[in-house]
Amino acid sequence: RKPTINGKQKAKVHDGDSEEEEEEDLHHDDERNEEDEKKFEDDHGEAIRRKLEERRHTIGGIAEHGIIESVEMKQFMCHPHLTFTFGPQINFIIGK
Repeated sequence: RKPTINGKQKAKVHDGDSEEEEEEDLHHDDERNEEDEKKFEDDHGEAIRRKLEERRHTIGGIAEHGIIESVEMKQFMCHPHLTFTFGPQINFIIGK
């Protein structure tokens, strides 16, 4: 048995598999993942590239939905009428 450390810094004991068998399993998993990725690329790659090419010259084309361009508030806290118009790089709003 060989103890190994998991992500929470606690030792686990593996029964049975030798280091060579574990490496072979990992190599087999890597090959399977590469095969899956190649199959996905073959099946869907052209459609994905076409969609990305269509969006290339669109301003703000990456995010089509959910973009907040402005906020208008009435009777918000101590403000009778407050309007924010956002620029393209706004992340958050703070006030005084």
